[in-house]
Formats: sequence, C-alpha cells, structure tokens
Amino acid sequence: MIKSKIFAITLLLFCTINIVIASAEQKYKISDIHSALKENAKVVIRKSDITINVNLNNIVEEYNLVFSILNKNGDIYSIFNEYYDKFSTVNNIRLTLYDSDGNKLKSYAGTDIIDMSAISNYSLYEDNRIKLINPKYKNYPFTVEINYTKKYKSLLFLNDWKVYPDYDCSIESTSLVINTVPNSEINFLEKNLPKKGSILKDKEGTHYSWKLENLKAFAEEDFEQAFEELIPIVYLSPKKFELENTIGDFDSWLNFGKWYASLLKGRDLLLPETTTKIKELTKDLTIYEKINFIYKYMQNKTRYVSIQIGIGGWQPFEASTVDRLGYGDCKALTNYTAALLKIVGIKSNHVIIKAGDNEPSLLTDFPSNSFNHVILMVPVNNDTIFLECTNPYSPIGHLGDFTDNRYALMISDSGGVIIKTKAYKQDENIISSNTSVNILNNGNCIASMKKIFSGTYFDDINYISNYTNDDIKEYLYETINIPDYSLNSYSFKQSDSTKPIIEQNININISNYASKTGNYLFLPINLSNRISEIPKIKETRKSNIVIKRYKTTFDTIIYTIPKEYVIEKKPLDNEFVTDFGSYHSKCIITDSTIMYIRKFNLTPAILQPNDAMKFKEFFKKVSTADMEKLTLKVKL
Repeated sequence: MIKSKIFAITLLLFCTINIVIASAEQKYKISDIHSALKENAKVVIRKSDITINVNLNNIVEEYNLVFSILNKNGDIYSIFNEYYDKFSTVNNIRLTLYDSDGNKLKSYAGTDIIDMSAISNYSLYEDNRIKLINPKYKNYPFTVEINYTKKYKSLLFLNDWKVYPDYDCSIESTSLVINTVPNSEINFLEKNLPKKGSILKDKEGTHYSWKLENLKAFAEEDFEQAFEELIPIVYLSPKKFELENTIGDFDSWLNFGKWYASLLKGRDLLLPETTTKIKELTKDLTIYEKINFIYKYMQNKTRYVSIQIGIGGWQPFEASTVDRLGYGDCKALTNYTAALLKIVGIKSNHVIIKAGDNEPSLLTDFPSNSFNHVILMVPVNNDTIFLECTNPYSPIGHLGDFTDNRYALMISDSGGVIIKTKAYKQDENIISSNTSVNILNNGNCIASMKKIFSGTYFDDINYISNYTNDDIKEYLYETINIPDYSLNSYSFKQSDSTKPIIEQNININISNYASKTGNYLFLPINLSNRISEIPKIKETRKSNIVIKRYKTTFDTIIYTIPKEYVIEKKPLDNEFVTDFGSYHSKCIITDSTIMYIRKFNLTPAILQPNDAMKFKEFFKKVSTADMEKLTLKVKL
C-alpha cells in the first residue's frame, strides 16, 4: 500500500514536471494570435521591444523581436540581417526558431552567424559589413525570436521609431524605451500615434517610453502618400552630437548644415595634372557647356557604389581619391563633381535629401538625421541646375522621381538652407506615340510605333536602352500590352543628350488583333497606352489620394483598313474632365483610314478619402473607353 502511494506520488510529480517543462518551451503559438491580427497579414509582430540607452558619446540599442511568419511573403522577417561599419558594432546575436505550436526547433548564435562584406572589391568601403542569419525555414506558419545589441559611436545615429515596418504587418505588442543620461538630451516628434508616450526624469537622467498593442495590418493602395506619413512614428534626434572629433547639433537646420559644411573642408583638392587637363578641355566653353562637359566627364570616369549616407560615414572621400580610383558613393561622387566645377570657377552646393519615389519630404520643422542621399545644386544666373551624380545615363539637370519635387537641405557657406527640388511641368512629363497600323483581311496587323518618353518617364527607358539585346527584347515582350505579337525590329534614340527625352521605335506583327466573325472584323481601337487595370482603391479608404506629379499620354494611331472592307461602326468620341485629370478620345475617318487620337492627363492633387470612388470611377470610364472597338464589314 505504501509502495503504491509512493509510486502514485512519483508519477504525479513526474507528470507535473513534464507539463511545466512543456509549458515553458511552448512559446508564441500561432493559435494564440487573435483572428483580427491575421487578416491581410504576412507577418504578425508578437513583440518588438527596443531599449535605447543614450550616453554622452554613444548609443546602445537592445532589441527583442518576435515575428510570426504566416506565409512566404513574410520570409524576410525570418532573416537576421544587420549592417555595421567603423562607427557601429552588432553583438549578442541570437535567433530562435519555433514551429506553429510554439515548440522550439533551433537556436542560432556564434558560429551560425555569417559576417561578410557589404560591398566587395572596393577597398574604400572595406569597413562596411553585414551580420546575417538565414534559417531557410519554409513550414508556414512559424515564429522567430531575434535578440541583438547594436552600439553606435555617435548620437548622430539615433534612429526614428517606425511602429510598422511595412504593409501587411500586424502588431500584438511594440514598445520603445529611451534612457538618456544628463547632458545627452534628445528631441522627439510624435506623428499618428493612437496614444502619446510618457516622460520620467530622475537623478540618472530622462526616460521616455511608448507602448502600443493590437494594431491591425493594412494593405498598400494605389496613389497613397508616403508610407512614413501613414504610420505611427516617433521622429528622434539628439540635441547635440560628436562624430570623429567634430561637434554638431540639431537646434536648427542652419546649425546642422554648418556641421555638414565643416566635413567638406579640404576634400575638394585635385592633382595638378587633373586641374590642368580640365581647364584646357573647357577653356572655350560657355558656363552651361562647362557644367555639362564636367558632368559627362564625371559620369564616364566613375562608377557608383551603393552605400547609404548613414552607412560608411558622413564625410566624403577626397576628390583626388575618387579621381584616382574611379568610384565612390553618392557623397564621394557629388564632392568630386563639385571639385571639378570649382576648377573652372563654378560654385556648387551639396544637397542632402531623402531619395525614393515614395519617400516623404524633409520635415522642415524638425531637424534630424533623415537623409539617405546627396545630389549637387549649381546656381547659374537666375536658374538652378541639379546634378544626380550616381546615374551614369542621366542628362544634365534631370532628377527623375528619385529626388524630384521635395524639400531638401542645401549646404551653403553659412549653414543649412531648406530648398525644394525641381517639379516637372505638365509639358515635361509626357509619353507621346505615333503609330501606323495596316490591317490585313485575316485580322492580323503590321504596326510601326514611335514613342517619345520625357521627364520622369525617361529613366526607365533610358536604362533599358543600355541593356543587352536579349534583355531589351525580354523587356519589350513583358511591357507591350498586346497579345500574340512578334517583334521585327526596335531602336532607341536620344537626339539631345542634354535633355531627358528618348525615342523608342518598334515594328511588330500582331496575330488576330482584329477578331473575325463572318463578314465582320472587330478591332480594339487603342493599341498603346491602354488603361486596363483600375487603381486599387477601397471605398473605405482612410488615407488621402495623392497625385504627385503631372502625367500625360498623347497617342495618335492611323489604321489603314483592307480595301475589301468598309467601316461599319466607329467608337464613340469621349471626353471626361475632373479637377484631377482629363481624358479625350476621338476618331477621324477617311475612305481607307481611321485616325484615333487619345489624350490622358493627371494633375498633381491631394484628394480626401471621401473622393475615392469619384477617382476610381474616372479610371473605370477611361478603361471602358480604351477598350472600345472599331467594326469593319466586307463590301457587298
């Protein structure tokens, strides 16, 4: 009897211990996630706890991140991937993998971490490195927990807190704690937060904290404002900072610009032989011709190495080094171009900017480290010429949608000055086409099309024109929205290398473009620039509809019909006009031809969410008009 009791107690104790152990090892079960957080989500952020300790001359960031990856679109969140350089270190790295039931599968640390160069074969950037862990796990859903510490050697690198990392991400819990010691104060600006943070001061310093929970995922929609303007965010900057024996502050953009200007001093010196060469080559040129010559000289001589401004330091390499080696990042190439211009007596200014097609403008009222790129500004008489020094194919003065129409910080002799970059006008941002089409009796067609791309449309085609023949053909087959055609010939031509205008010519055979039914041929009237997809815009949209720049397409197509046919019915003429855009199409008929003329235009505008359906309806009307058909009938 006693033995039986002892056995029962032992068994109960054993089972209890196993239950406790199993419970301890089961973490982050997928079934524990509320269904609302799974909707439209590729990843659920179970936990994102960040602690930043701001000391007098350094920052220590501690990360505890837990991501539940729901499908393959969230794979990037299962990978640890962190840059570092001579100004930063990354340590205490651990990645733990859990299955859908929260069972621990494996931990990665130490020798599991790959430490590799961020840029290979470029000696100037050998300090730029990446630490990487990739579990390569694909049994969805699953969870990863990532812990690491990152230390920066300067307060300049204090990062903003962006609550959402991307679209299609939901959040169970996220927090930020910032601890500052005396004399290491920070500035902060809250935007779009559902609740404000708290501040506590004691003898050890000032402590800031924010915590948010249960935030649903949201999908990307067309014509949105910048992602950063949609999400909850806390912008951060130190009041003062030191970097490599220099001292700066964010009291104003003027002061920050003074610090940046100090980094440029003495970096524009070139070898005497280069100075002599440039002076000789430009001696008979006008000011504009000198700028254009030097810009092309830099483009032909150098290669761009992609390192963002926060990685690899803020100070550009000496112009003489770039001249000797023939490569550099955006800072180095901009500085080199400025040095070449200085040789011929032309003054220029560095401009630091937030680059990207959907990036926000500089916050004019909150000085901070919010830049990722540098361009050059050249004041000439009453004009301003911007130079994008990283693009080997860009014409003088052309920015494209990478840096156009936004606030940036120009570095002058007296400090930082907020400027706005070039905005493309309505007559600059155009795709125009002229096409001739011969319709055959069987419904096949032979078409010759000339398209001219200008303004921001220039960049994509200009890059393509420098591809190999096979890549160009692949691009054309992917982008020409015509079923069942074969490419006979193509060419690209830029008549004036100083302007962002490029001409594309193609000749194609189209099979069964006109469908034949008995004595009739039915021909889609719009062969090019057809709007077939309606913008992704929900009726419940909460964000503004933003048209960032003018967009115009103008098409003229002349169809020659077979002599055995007559025109039975032509498409209707259309005209739709709104505050934000317009559409016009019409057909002009002669005995053997029909000329189709179409113009589509969008005007920069910010529309309220309640205008979403009005905006979408405009595109539906345009799409319907673009799909209209010409009817031909055999002559009797």
